Amino acid sequence: MARAPTLAAVLQAYYALVTLAALASTQLPFLARWARFGKLHHAAAREPAAHWLTAALDVRVPKRRFVHFYVLGCATCAATIAAVLRAGGACALLRGVPAARAPSAPGADSALCLAMLCAHVARRLYECVRVERPSGEMHVLAYILGLSYYALLPAAAVAECVERPRAAGGGGASWMAARRLGALGVYAWASVHQHRCHRILAQLRAPPPPGARAAPRYRVPYGDWFAHASCPHYLAEALIYAALVLAKPRDATLGALVAWVLVSHAINARRAHAWYRATFGHYPRSRAALVPGVF
Repeated sequence: MARAPTLAAVLQAYYALVTLAALASTQLPFLARWARFGKLHHAAAREPAAHWLTAALDVRVPKRRFVHFYVLGCATCAATIAAVLRAGGACALLRGVPAARAPSAPGADSALCLAMLCAHVARRLYECVRVERPSGEMHVLAYILGLSYYALLPAAAVAECVERPRAAGGGGASWMAARRLGALGVYAWASVHQHRCHRILAQLRAPPPPGARAAPRYRVPYGDWFAHASCPHYLAEALIYAALVLAKPRDATLGALVAWVLVSHAINARRAHAWYRATFGHYPRSRAALVPGVF
């Protein structure tokens, strides 16, 4: 009898599939149409669909439903943390390994990654509720993808530890401590800048003072990392996820997760950068799409 696929294998296949779909959206117009949201979806919605089936399937939902992603993410994070604590450690989860026998290095690395992911999702939930003012739309398939992504996200932090408890991060105690501190430093630095960038974007849509003329629907953002890139909030997100690989460099599941984040954010940043340049004649030409001086 064939063995059932492991949790790590399922997650890696999922991230590979969505990464390939994101890459395919750069060549297939109907996928690109479905992948866009917010201001990019407004622009795509004004373009006639190339095929009647594409038009029939062009079902949109309000972008404010992004909050559902983070509510679900917080719920699955809480459930995963509870399961880890109940099992006696990240490496004991789903294996029935007593905590005393679970190797400390990979367990600590998995716990660190899980904590960073859960803190990130909780902050994004706060921003969705208290900071952001979404007014655009997204395709229903993008909404379903987002729900599936955040439902599975916490499992990515512990799947490899569950499947391969001896696969530690590598190096001695000093190297492990430096690696974890470095991961926390990158994570904190990127999180602060992402929060600032999200506040800048939200302020662009602040209601005008009484009696004042309404502001344009979209404006050019300035401040913080926007001085160097069109989508610095995507760059910060990529750095946040890169911190996971720094914390646990031998984890193939986290590697697949980070690859998906990098590819999808690079594609979205390129589209947003092109939109800014086409929409605003005075848009700063020195800004990169995502990484200053590189992309």
